Amino acid sequence: MPPGRRSLRPLIAVTLAITALGAAGPAVSAGDTTPSVRLISPSDSVTIKRYGPKAYLDPGILVAAVRGAFDLRVSRPDYGAPIEVWQYVDGKPFRKLPGDITRGFDGLKRFFRISLTDADGQVVLDTSKSFCPSGQDMRVNASGPMTSSYPRYCGSFSAAGAFVLGNVWGIERGWAVPAFGWRAPTFGGPDGRYSLRVAITPRFRQILRVDADDAAVRVAVRIKTADDQCPDCPHPGLADDGTRGPRGFAADQPVRGPSGVAPNAVPPAGKLPDLVALPAFEIRMNGRGARDRIEFGANIWNAGPSPMLVEGFRRQNEDVMDAFQYFFDGDEVLGRRRVGTMEFHSGGGHRHWHFLQFARYSLLDANGESVGVSRKQAFCLAPTDAIDLTVPGAEWQPGSTGLGTSCGGPDAVWVRETLQAGWGDTYYQVSGQSLDVTNLPNGRYYVAVEANPTGLLYESDTTNNIELRAIDLGGTPGDRTVTVRPWHGIDA
Repeated sequence: MPPGRRSLRPLIAVTLAITALGAAGPAVSAGDTTPSVRLISPSDSVTIKRYGPKAYLDPGILVAAVRGAFDLRVSRPDYGAPIEVWQYVDGKPFRKLPGDITRGFDGLKRFFRISLTDADGQVVLDTSKSFCPSGQDMRVNASGPMTSSYPRYCGSFSAAGAFVLGNVWGIERGWAVPAFGWRAPTFGGPDGRYSLRVAITPRFRQILRVDADDAAVRVAVRIKTADDQCPDCPHPGLADDGTRGPRGFAADQPVRGPSGVAPNAVPPAGKLPDLVALPAFEIRMNGRGARDRIEFGANIWNAGPSPMLVEGFRRQNEDVMDAFQYFFDGDEVLGRRRVGTMEFHSGGGHRHWHFLQFARYSLLDANGESVGVSRKQAFCLAPTDAIDLTVPGAEWQPGSTGLGTSCGGPDAVWVRETLQAGWGDTYYQVSGQSLDVTNLPNGRYYVAVEANPTGLLYESDTTNNIELRAIDLGGTPGDRTVTVRPWHGIDA
């Protein structure tokens, strides 16, 4: 069954089981108070409906925190360094864990061992699965805070994930997250009754100090093909307009802003955001039609410590807004300055307001001279990809990711667009926004991604605003090729 239409019955079972789970309270290991995890199965038996050729084996198993908040910080100081994993306790580093336990920034690799046994006692599935200690969490008892502060996912929603520097994975005390998320194991065997066992692997039991009684659960599973098949249901989170990457989790409310009245002032550099350009990625040749064009993805992220917050105020009888950058410290407003304009774009499925002074994409020749500029010149700022949630001021839950920010509609008189600290904004340059190389000779070129190209935005560091990605053009007109050079060893 497509992920967008998976059955809600396991989630309903989880909700019904919360009262019982809360009464039991978390298991406590004798002699060890290090925060860890345990597996919870809200029900001993479930029916899983099959949509399509394979069934998603997700009976609603949860991973809960025990003995405190389970908190991992995963980061690398630069792109040439290995990933380090630290367990934090009470917001402070507690111990360093082996770096090879991660699946990049996508979670803990081979965390689960999953086996499915049929009615005759034969093992028909034996596999391993990674685990993301983040997600759509839920309370399982009253021992922890009323709300969870940890990020909602591991990794990234686009190829910009290759350039992630740091992430935070965690489960609050008294809370739990789904064991599989959208990565449930699948089974293509016949309908029938089975026994599903999910266990934390011995290595992770040892590393994370998981009690033996907390490390495995078994569920009786009945697999039954559903009558209402939906083979072509769309996957949630994909872009509406074809030019933006996956959207992530959208919020209905406007993003948070400062309180108070903003004076016409600029704070010290330590209170300003820092825009950083990442190299272009997913570079490919589009030779359809009469022109040869290079398509690519680009991301500019905010290294903090403050958000990049821009508000637009509409001019009378015009589809133009005057844009102001706001500066604040926490909830205290420090000032604002005029930094450009916003325009309403109705074409290409956009139908929202774009800020004109955020970024520029261009093609440079071997001498660094511009030989082409993308027609993408305006942006609706939004946090689409977490690049480094370990930087000072990073917002683990920005409140709105993807196109769910307040980019406004045709009747808007005011919009607020925000790129929070630790987050980047991904755009894909396709169709008319790609780089036309039809008349360019073969040879070495550079795709340039530039943040704050007009210099109107206020930020703490402008030395990291431009990043180049080397490419080689080849082939013949109508059949051009592009070879993309790795960047710091990363081939995205």
